[in-house]
Amino acid sequence: PPPPSPQTTTTMSPQFAEAKVVAVSVDYRLAPELPIPAAYEDSWAALQWVASHRNKDGQEPWLNEHADFGRVFLAGDSAGANTNYAPRRPGLGH
Repeated sequence: PPPPSPQTTTTMSPQFAEAKVVAVSVDYRLAPELPIPAAYEDSWAALQWVASHRNKDGQEPWLNEHADFGRVFLAGDSAGANTNYAPRRPGLGH
């Protein structure tokens, strides 16, 4: 996936490092060019990709080694919060 925005990297990376957490940034498709449910589908696909590492045999070796899947938290702000939450609601995706 593409890297997070420079603003996110500058402001959040030090906080992630201090908290000793792994952060995954989702580059979801944006409306109006690609209307809903495109962003929801991207969010769901990203969550599935992350979850594919839970048995330590996923595609990304670093994530297999460092992520603690007993402690997962989903977050976002503005539209990112919506695309994070909506696909997990009944009738809105998966």
